[in-house]
Amino acid sequence: MKKKEMIKISLICIPSLDDQGLKSSISAHFGKIPCFIIVEVYKGKIEDYTIKKNPAASLERKKGKETAKFLADKV
Repeated sequence: MKKKEMIKISLICIPSLDDQGLKSSISAHFGKIPCFIIVEVYKGKIEDYTIKKNPAASLERKKGKETAKFLADKV
């Protein structure tokens, strides 16, 4: 009986200024951005991506903390 190969997929979360997919502008401000691009990478190649709106972007306080919670729940 052969061992099954374990599939390793990496998910990379990129803070984005817009929702233009892989052509989106990247932001340096993790908690303030309007959306994220979640990129699925397999064997060094992009297999798929999704765009997720950042529900914490409009908060006055604790944007980073709430954004981290959101991503932990969604990804």
